[in-house]
Amino acid sequence: MREGTFFRIPEGPDDVEALRREARPIDTSNCPEWLDVGDAGSYLCLDEDNNRRATGTEPRLPPDETASNEALRQIFEEEASALEARGLMVSRPAEDRIECLLYVPSQPAYPEWSIGIYSGPSLTRLRPAPETDNPVLTRYDVTDHVSAMVADPFILPSPEGWQMFFETLNWLENRGEIGVATSRNGYRWTYQGVVLAEPFHLSYPHAFEVDGSYYMVPESKQDTTVRLYRAYEYPNDWRLESVLLEDVALVDATPFRFDGSWWLFAGADGEGRNDELHLYFSDRLEQNWVEHPRSPVIRGDAHHARPAGRMAVEREKLIRFAQNCDPEYGLDIHAFEIVELTRGEFVERSLPVAPILARGSAAWNNCGVHHIDSLLGRGRDLRMCVDGRGSSPPEHYR
Repeated sequence: MREGTFFRIPEGPDDVEALRREARPIDTSNCPEWLDVGDAGSYLCLDEDNNRRATGTEPRLPPDETASNEALRQIFEEEASALEARGLMVSRPAEDRIECLLYVPSQPAYPEWSIGIYSGPSLTRLRPAPETDNPVLTRYDVTDHVSAMVADPFILPSPEGWQMFFETLNWLENRGEIGVATSRNGYRWTYQGVVLAEPFHLSYPHAFEVDGSYYMVPESKQDTTVRLYRAYEYPNDWRLESVLLEDVALVDATPFRFDGSWWLFAGADGEGRNDELHLYFSDRLEQNWVEHPRSPVIRGDAHHARPAGRMAVEREKLIRFAQNCDPEYGLDIHAFEIVELTRGEFVERSLPVAPILARGSAAWNNCGVHHIDSLLGRGRDLRMCVDGRGSSPPEHYR
């Protein structure tokens, strides 16, 4: 927490939580002008006494000290802008005084997502891996920026073990970036840094290998595109190779090669519904993508539409994973066998166990799970990376 002249300036989500614990409900008879009375419960208030105790600053300004007032008002505006960039609100200065009233959202802005390792004899019998302490990666492991959460892990093998690509939400920039962690044994992971960032939000870094080259299709809905990146120096140097789709609002694009063609599933989360699944195909990964005539292949079903990880093969079956977003985002994961996939037809059926992965009982995943990817697969016990949404900050997980 940075001490300012008028306010304490939070420098991470834990600082915001500390302010929230000190705040009190808003008096609806004296609601700030920017907040409707009916929405007063969405914010809590820290009053001037609270801020004076923190800073030792007396905020009342004598009206005749015009010059110093102007200087102090400039400081006030700088601090207010910093707070508002972090999702907090302040009262604007009156003519003869500056009020140090700080308003904190009553609920955290970001959910607590972390990453863990599961294992089991099949997709329908996965459990937290006993060989490790879950979660294996949290926002506290990110060292090159303040991270609000880590999620959406995709794993690729390397000569030294494994590389894990995942979203890390840059708290100060309020947008997702793509980080990488490494592991020799698949159970203990070391954060290496951000490998891909854009001026817009990135998440769901679907990384894959084709004929010795490494590619990534991260979610870039904020840019209204689906973009293909290529690693020029794996795993750290990713550059835009091509734009696969333009003027689309799609999430969690999941490309794969099957029966001589390239295919791509992507969700549509219009107005937060997450109830449509679109399907595209192409002869080439880099270009000429066409929407399937049956697309959207799922419509009006938030239980099964949004993708939840790369396509998998189990016992010669092509499996699609979906996250359940009803009644809220990212509750659990369902799996579907693709029965028929041609350029004219699409048929799938649910695996008999539903969901295949539900929220757990630990503090790091007791509110939901929404992503899965395989470390080890066919011919031996499965080992999967998953993410989980917890009910408390990572400092309470162990």
